[in-house]
Amino acid sequence: MEKCREQVREKGMWPRFHRCKRNAVKDGKCLQHHPDTIDAKAEKRLKEWRAKIHGSRIVTAQERIEELRKQIESLMAENAALTSEICRLKAKTGEAINVHI
Repeated sequence: MEKCREQVREKGMWPRFHRCKRNAVKDGKCLQHHPDTIDAKAEKRLKEWRAKIHGSRIVTAQERIEELRKQIESLMAENAALTSEICRLKAKTGEAINVHI
């Protein structure tokens, strides 16, 4: 049976490599070294990491900051609309326009 084509590092102080001793299952590589398995494991680790930090304080704080930023933008737009309305009404009545922002 064909062996895996992947080069693996030997244990020890000095870096030496040899071919993997496992049987090739797909595309000349064993299950451990096949790209599909490696990608699946990486995706699994990424999902676990995201689940772990999702409830962390940093993520919660970032979400709160984004909410506050949106509130500030809407309040600024509302303030601009009210200021222009005040100016329009004062101009209509002939009052002096003193708008403090």
